[in-house]
Amino acid sequence: MQLKMIIRCRRVRCGTDMMMDESEIKVAVCNGIENDFFQNNVRWILDANRIQGVLKAYMDAEALLEETQKQDIIFYLLKSSPLGELSRIGELKKKHNDSKIIFVAESGAYMKDAYKAQPFRYLLLSDTREEIQEAIFSAIRDIREKKGIVLESNKKFYYILLKDILYIEALGDDIGIFTTESYEYIIRIPLKRMNYLLEDDFIRFSRQQIVNARHIQSLKNVGAILDNGEEVAISGRERKNVVKRYMEYIFKMGGHIKSN
Repeated sequence: MQLKMIIRCRRVRCGTDMMMDESEIKVAVCNGIENDFFQNNVRWILDANRIQGVLKAYMDAEALLEETQKQDIIFYLLKSSPLGELSRIGELKKKHNDSKIIFVAESGAYMKDAYKAQPFRYLLLSDTREEIQEAIFSAIRDIREKKGIVLESNKKFYYILLKDILYIEALGDDIGIFTTESYEYIIRIPLKRMNYLLEDDFIRFSRQQIVNARHIQSLKNVGAILDNGEEVAISGRERKNVVKRYMEYIFKMGGHIKSN
């Protein structure tokens, strides 16, 4: 097994712009998407996949620019060539940093112009529920890929993507954060407190360990094999919850166990 490089840190910084915890996904439909069928499909997708989400409609870009809460996914109706709306779209991207803007059009007439505006996806009002769902899933995965925490050590800062954390282990009054890059970051914070800061892909295996579900290669009654070959034990107290949470993770990922 590859030796780990140990880095001792003083504090962890977690802002709402850095992490996606169990808070709601905010979905906006903008610029007059009054198609009840389209909006109902979005609502159905969120409910059916048990995604905690809030769907809100905005009449136009100006109304969305006045919104104080960041929107994670924005469905934006193209009423004409998007080249004429580039300035407004640019403002939306700046205002709602890292939001996934999905263009929606009645036809594919402006598809070439749309990609010059660099949306996350392009859909038609007539697209099926499955196509809309795939776009939503893809947007959520892309958002989560960039979430992380910042650790500070002697005026140096380390940004750790949540997807790169294998597991977190209690070490007395400290915790060790073990990553896919064979780094171990040690910081003084209770494991219970760290668990509150993490997204729901992290599963508590015991009083000593929290494991990232995305790195579970196989799951057994007494433990799990991780991507790096390590085996992590499951306490009897947590066994039922681990299986339940891991099945929820697989369901949420659309049946795809691996998502690295």
